Amino acid sequence: MIWRRIKVRSDNTIADLHYIIQIVMGLTDSHLHRFVIHGKDYGIAQIGGISFSEDPRRVKLADLGWRVKERFLYEYDFGDILLQNIQSTLVERQVAEYLSENSSCLHCQKKLLHKDKRTIVYRTVFGKLNLRS
Repeated sequence: MIWRRIKVRSDNTIADLHYIIQIVMGLTDSHLHRFVIHGKDYGIAQIGGISFSEDPRRVKLADLGWRVKERFLYEYDFGDILLQNIQSTLVERQVAEYLSENSSCLHCQKKLLHKDKRTIVYRTVFGKLNLRS
């Protein structure tokens, strides 16, 4: 994980914050992005990307009602996140299908007992998947 600590003014906007993050992280503003603040999405809309209900150039940070040490999410480059979500969904379905097909004895059809249930961590190019056994 790479992080930076920055100070921004309360009269900065969501759009300002996006550009500040781009500069301090050495990014090129070449990918879709979004902020999730108090469960609401904010960002600068791009052609072919998601749209937002508010203009990020008008939403000031001071207007968001921050609390001390409150966090928010900034997602940049949806391609990797989207691929990880798709991969996670596919693998979870495959695991569920396999477990349902193999939950009974092939000979007597009695339900098989499992000694325990664990989470299996499956590492992929797009991140970690946590699968229940």
